[in-house]
Amino acid sequence: KDNNPFSLNQNLNAYYTLNEKNIFAGFVQHLYQKEDPFYQAIVTQQPFAQILPLDINQDRFNINQDKMIETNKLDSKIDYYYVINDKSNLNLTLGTTQSRQFTDASLNNDVVYRFSDVFLGAHYKFKTGIFTFTPGVTLHNYNVASEQLGIETSENEWKLLPDLYAIAEFKQ
Repeated sequence: KDNNPFSLNQNLNAYYTLNEKNIFAGFVQHLYQKEDPFYQAIVTQQPFAQILPLDINQDRFNINQDKMIETNKLDSKIDYYYVINDKSNLNLTLGTTQSRQFTDASLNNDVVYRFSDVFLGAHYKFKTGIFTFTPGVTLHNYNVASEQLGIETSENEWKLLPDLYAIAEFKQ
């Protein structure tokens, strides 16, 4: 009940048409968030106490968390569209997601968590009859790192992810 979360979200979108065949689009989004995700594992009332007798002294299972978490997240993406004809286009995408979370050092549990996703994608969109298909592939470089008590752990992974988006439009 005493939780006072704070969140600030900013967006910037830009579009530029070079000519009828070449279109550019870009966006940047920044999120700053400060919250206290209080988690209470021990409850004061036990449901079905007559049916399921539970140990009253559950202090050893008390993992309640009361900590302030700050998040800084930046998403950005640039799209290039090459219009082939009225029914198809090619889309190239370059983007990133950068996120950093940290907790209050006064709680003696100073933790910093970082996540990074840098990606490059290519998609081909075409329309045939009532169907619109957009097959594509995106190459991601994921990097996750955390630092706690002077120990840093990290993991870096490359993934090539195919995808397909399809729409059936029965009426205009």
